[in-house]
Amino acid sequence: NQFGCDSIITTVLAVDPQITLTLSNDTGICAGKSIDLIVSGAAQYSWDPAEGLSSTTGSTVSATPLITTTYNVTGQSGTCTANDSIVVEVFPLPELSVTPASATLCSGDSIQLTASGAESYSWTEASLFDCDTCATALLSPINSTTVVLEGTLGLCNASIQIPVQVLEWPLAQITADTSICEGDTITLLGSGGINYLWSNGDTSAQSIVSPQSNSIYTLIADNGVCADTSTVEIVVHPLPIAFAGEDTTIRYGTSVQLNATASDNFTWNPLDQLDCTFCLDPVASPPATIEYCLNVTNSFGCVTYDCVTITVDTLCADLFIPNVFAPDAAGDEANNCFRVYGGDCITNMNLKIFTRWGELIFETQRTGDCWDGTHKSKELNPGVYIYQFDAGIITGERISKQGNVTLIK
Repeated sequence: NQFGCDSIITTVLAVDPQITLTLSNDTGICAGKSIDLIVSGAAQYSWDPAEGLSSTTGSTVSATPLITTTYNVTGQSGTCTANDSIVVEVFPLPELSVTPASATLCSGDSIQLTASGAESYSWTEASLFDCDTCATALLSPINSTTVVLEGTLGLCNASIQIPVQVLEWPLAQITADTSICEGDTITLLGSGGINYLWSNGDTSAQSIVSPQSNSIYTLIADNGVCADTSTVEIVVHPLPIAFAGEDTTIRYGTSVQLNATASDNFTWNPLDQLDCTFCLDPVASPPATIEYCLNVTNSFGCVTYDCVTITVDTLCADLFIPNVFAPDAAGDEANNCFRVYGGDCITNMNLKIFTRWGELIFETQRTGDCWDGTHKSKELNPGVYIYQFDAGIITGERISKQGNVTLIK
């Protein structure tokens, strides 16, 4: 100092060593992947930015950036710090697509698959493809499977699955009578598929047809993808010829000869009153109107028939009961007695006459009898009387009638 005195002070200065960080080299990853970032050379570390990092501190962090990112790291030991950075480049993944994205095909068939979105390709199950590294490849599967396509774009790759369903071929079958008679209708029954299409346009398993001549029908049966075809021929046999003759009218008690025509075996129905049941010209003697039918069957089992009507005139058309009469003293001789006309067709009868008060004044069972307007030999007064008539006729029928008859003088 100014007096010439001095002193010495000793100070210890600590010098920290310089920090040198050691960091991973710049690198690249595929989108969606992760990479560890490793740094050394310091005691503590901090990272930024935080996006995509598993932690912002530590010597090792995991980075999963969505885009190319530069990560900065600061290392610190004591009072010294150092900085460094690393670039993580993000490469895009291949955007794979396959046409078609899925496939359904029939056993034994092949299908062409076309890939896009990458630079190179690899198909799994290489034995099923004609080229397992081509973008377009022909697939020939044996069974249902899932094919995997791997595609590479730059350093990155991706994969896609293509489901492939293999269906068995359906077996189309037709069940039907193959021989029918002209005019018949038959049902064709298809089987073996899920969907059906007939050559006549029907789309159900059954098709009802009425062919007029020999015809071939085709069925396509499918299971939605695979189809099979079947055919059936229907043979149509002609009907036999049957003609029983012309309708005719005969009088009761007479006969008529039938003149029929038949191309094959025939029978008559009914056989009543025919003198020959196995000939085409029998003599018929029916007691009443009747229909004879000629049934003809050919060697194919086809049947046809024709009928002839024989009308029998029994004279009963003349059966008549008058509603008025006049005894001899006051009337026409043709109508002077109350009777039933047309008695030739009557086999038995009963005729009763009553007064309006229900008193029986006349009764007979003989067809020729008539009422002369008397009761107990006494002439009755003019007026209205009641009759009841019941009779059997030669056709086997019975007739019952009731009515009024007026006696006039």
